[in-house]
Amino acid sequence: MYKQADHAPDWEEVFRDFHRHPELGFEEYRTTEKIRSVLTQENVEIIETDIPTGLIARVRGTRQQDGTCVPCRKIALRSDIDALPVTEESGLSYSSCNPGIMHACAHDFHTTVGLMCACSLNRIRDRFSGEIWFLFQPGEEVFYGAERLYGTGVLPDMDVYFGFHAQPDLEVGEVSIVPGPLMASVDGFRIAVTGVGTHAATPEKGNNPIPALLDLIAEITDYDLRQIPKDMPHIISFTHLQSGNAWNVIPKEAICEGTVRTFDEDLRKQIETAIRDAVSHQSAASNTKIDLTWTRGSSSVINDGSLCALAERAALSQHLINLVSPPVMLGDDFGYYLLKDRRAKGLYIRIGTGKGYPLHHPGFQVSMRALPVTSSFLCHLLTDALSADTLSFS
Repeated sequence: MYKQADHAPDWEEVFRDFHRHPELGFEEYRTTEKIRSVLTQENVEIIETDIPTGLIARVRGTRQQDGTCVPCRKIALRSDIDALPVTEESGLSYSSCNPGIMHACAHDFHTTVGLMCACSLNRIRDRFSGEIWFLFQPGEEVFYGAERLYGTGVLPDMDVYFGFHAQPDLEVGEVSIVPGPLMASVDGFRIAVTGVGTHAATPEKGNNPIPALLDLIAEITDYDLRQIPKDMPHIISFTHLQSGNAWNVIPKEAICEGTVRTFDEDLRKQIETAIRDAVSHQSAASNTKIDLTWTRGSSSVINDGSLCALAERAALSQHLINLVSPPVMLGDDFGYYLLKDRRAKGLYIRIGTGKGYPLHHPGFQVSMRALPVTSSFLCHLLTDALSADTLSFS
């Protein structure tokens, strides 16, 4: 049913083209034009927006019953399109032409598969009812791509959002469909403590910011260990410390950076509040000025159980093997759609692209065999989601 038509684009060459010409987040101008060109060639409806990169398309089913169109659901498939600041070392004949930029996270694969699904389903739209929206999203790697695309205001209230990602520790033909929490929310913070610098031999003439920063880190760590229940998965990681540049000088400033990750939105807010309270307390206790910069990143991804069951059946019909992987503290801004469109259900699937180097590695690559396998599976899943009686929406 979902085999490509004889006149379909050469999808392997489309993939190679995306791989050769990677672009960083919010700079995906050529990528966007390539997506537009393929969709236009295949007569897929493009929804015009005011965003400079990224693109939204729609396939509307036309199946009728008793002479009228069947009431329809609206579902979406997200494909991210941006690349990473990585110098490619894959040795592929179609390696990146852009120095220092590489599709090391398989977004070239995601984009190609999204196009394959859009074009395939557009050809058979008389066989289903409902709307399938294809979200070719910019800037996933820099947090705010989903927010920018959703912020166009052109998306309707969706019933379902689907996301997927290449998984290089799974073989082609293997998938991972995980109910419940899958990926964590991602927040970053920077703390700058300002004291009074002086000679190291006369500390009484200054106010050393380093002990104040260390006390602050200890207070946050103590809160983490004592106040957060062990059965609530989360991470508070300090990743960068910096202060001074001479052994005999007490510096004026000390800084630290870190990240907070959790699956629970209430806990996410609770940790942020606790860190802000600790900053206020330590500033007063040390008589220093402490500035906290909080960067709110992607929201957690929580998979809907009924969609997981639907996907498991679709995988079985395509003879795919479901190897359930544990949740991870990595992030993806796919969760933003579910945070903003609270009525919608969501499902994010990991899909095998051949075992090899991990994501973000300069040697990372995707097996071409994963293209038709993934697109066929997702086409079945998308059309099943339009008509499944087992899905209920409040």
